[in-house]
Amino acid sequence: MTSTDGPALEKPALYRLAEDGQSLRLLAVRCRECTATSFPATVHGCRRCGADTSALEAVELGGAGILKNFVTLHRDVMAGFPPPAIIGEVEIAPGVVEEVHLLETDEALLARGAIVQAVAVEIGRDGARQLACRFTVAGAGQ
Repeated sequence: MTSTDGPALEKPALYRLAEDGQSLRLLAVRCRECTATSFPATVHGCRRCGADTSALEAVELGGAGILKNFVTLHRDVMAGFPPPAIIGEVEIAPGVVEEVHLLETDEALLARGAIVQAVAVEIGRDGARQLACRFTVAGAGQ
């Protein structure tokens, strides 16, 4: 999907649409000196060894991760996250844990250690349709 035949990506510096048109590839960098991965790709140097940006190479992560923890928000605390909204901590690469918005709205469908996948979800923002990144249990609804 391109901007000419569908909604634009909400945050194109963070992810791109995969070839299947549903899942997302996460844009990261890997250090040539120590092999650590950093996300997002707009970092100022290696998070592990401190090498400057000239030692970093762009890489794409498959978008799958390990669900480490999660919590349900039962109140409307921020725009774009109507309750109940589940926020999870997902390890998207070794040592790289990000807070993500999960599509599931029932914690009974989740378990620590579950494999989750970044997927594109169409949202409305500022009067425009965009593709946002959300995570869901791998295989759910795909």
